[in-house]
Amino acid sequence: ELGAVSERQDRTLEALQSIYAAFLHTEDPSVRTRVLGDLGVMLARANAGEAARMAFDIVLRSNATFAVAMNARLELMDLESSSGNQLGFERCRQVVSADAARMPPSMAIDFRFKVASGFARFGMLHRAETVLQEGLELAEEHGLNQWYFKLETLQRGLANASAPRAAEPAEAKFAPAVAEVADGLRQLSASMA
Repeated sequence: ELGAVSERQDRTLEALQSIYAAFLHTEDPSVRTRVLGDLGVMLARANAGEAARMAFDIVLRSNATFAVAMNARLELMDLESSSGNQLGFERCRQVVSADAARMPPSMAIDFRFKVASGFARFGMLHRAETVLQEGLELAEEHGLNQWYFKLETLQRGLANASAPRAAEPAEAKFAPAVAEVADGLRQLSASMA
């Protein structure tokens, strides 16, 4: 909870540290896996792509619920597109597409949003527009107005889409916290092998 509050207040370092502490101190495996997914998202926002990938990989190798595993896959797909890795993005997209029919409406819309964003980043604007239209229809059908407006905003921005840009390294102020988290994730990953 403290991590979520810190994140809303745009205190990324505190949010990262709080979410990592929650991960370390949570004993319930299902909650621990969900918190690890949240940690991956926070690492991605701190431009620590490799550490985020590690967190998502651990979630996917764990006994996560469908929702937690699928959210990790969606975030990994978005991370790959935002870092300019088109092959990684396409691989993730194909895996996620196989289970798209099982997604609840909000997740299905998020999937379309992230796919459209990826297509736009790679200059495939027509494909992005098609996927966005599907997302808009789903949002309207299920009364998910916040998603509708988010999709509309992306749709308006397609005309201004630019080439993909690589994620920048974690800012210096996050470096010690990211290094601690990455080291802990490496140890956990090795213990799962």
